[in-house]
Amino acid sequence: GVLLLAPPFLQRYGHIALSSHWLLLWALYIYLFSRRKWLWICGPVTISALVHPYLAFMVLALAVPSLLRDPDARLLRVTARLALLVALTLSTLYIGGTLDPARSIEDYGETGFGYYSANLLTAIDGDGRVLLGPQIPNRGLQYEGFNYLGLGLIVLVTFLLVRSSSRTIIRDMAKRHRLLLVALAGLVLLAVSNRIMFGSVHLVSIELPDQVRAILAPFRSSGRFLWPVWYVTVLTSVIVA
Repeated sequence: GVLLLAPPFLQRYGHIALSSHWLLLWALYIYLFSRRKWLWICGPVTISALVHPYLAFMVLALAVPSLLRDPDARLLRVTARLALLVALTLSTLYIGGTLDPARSIEDYGETGFGYYSANLLTAIDGDGRVLLGPQIPNRGLQYEGFNYLGLGLIVLVTFLLVRSSSRTIIRDMAKRHRLLLVALAGLVLLAVSNRIMFGSVHLVSIELPDQVRAILAPFRSSGRFLWPVWYVTVLTSVIVA
């Protein structure tokens, strides 16, 4: 029930394809419970590439810790399987018409990376879209980074962080799932982007090389990459509580 009422999910009612958050949950389920992870992860990777490239990127990011957590994981084997998943994603994007080899990566880019990003206060910012959700003044086009936890979950997370026994459990879980945390940290960096905002305060802009900007340009709505972080935060809070 909590997942069905997720504000980032409900807020995507205008984007039907981007409402397919079940693909993210499927990838997380495979990471947590499937034994032959490298085989099962092919399902959400392929389907997400047919649904939306942003979801495909997020599922692929979640696939990496799954591959590394497989019982028979070895460096060469993991590298080969990851290459296979990347090839599967690219070929599916091509078959679906999203990817055209005749076009350069710059052709897919648009201005906006660093503006359609996630605010550092997004977890507690209802942005006027949620009943009883506070609206924190911000600046720019960061509505794509909407990732409000919800008033109940904010209270729950705060309580768990204050309670010493909960902090111990969270630390143990973080050690066991550090590979997943690394993948989520990468998504957070992309979501926040090179233009870091704290509410309405522009903290800093990091100048990126032209080649990096060209690669990141297709992901101008980078704030969306916080969705897996939202689900992991909620699931963790419910389990610990």
